[in-house]
Amino acid sequence: MLRLPRFILLLAFGSLSLAACSQDEAPSQSPAKIEISEAWARETPQGAPNAALYLTIANEGDIDDRLLSVATDLAAHAGIHSTSEEDGMMRMRSVEALRIPARETISLAPGALHIMLMGLEKPLVKGDEISINLIFEESGEQMIRIPVLGMGERP
Repeated sequence: MLRLPRFILLLAFGSLSLAACSQDEAPSQSPAKIEISEAWARETPQGAPNAALYLTIANEGDIDDRLLSVATDLAAHAGIHSTSEEDGMMRMRSVEALRIPARETISLAPGALHIMLMGLEKPLVKGDEISINLIFEESGEQMIRIPVLGMGERP
């Protein structure tokens, strides 16, 4: 039987002990977990080139996420926009990405953040449902169906 010097055994045992101690002991975090609710759109008049979509995004996870983009076949372009008042005028601006903090909820609503569809292929009609894909940095892609409400209606 081969005998290893005691020192080599101690060295090997010590290395294993150090490796076990160096493991991360930080509490585990759950990934971003996005839940979409209260999604809706308004019907558009014949010939209207644009439409707005509204919804609520909740991040039930322990890490932040970001809504990076929106995709749909209904329009030439879809994007995240903000609305603000400047010098008595309402202004819309494109938002590159929308941060969804961990354990928080963000509402996209009329007169505030919303999803803009530009270059509509056809009008949005009351009673229809439209499909869009939301692309998140952490949570990936999520396809949702959005009901179209009548002019002046809200959920």
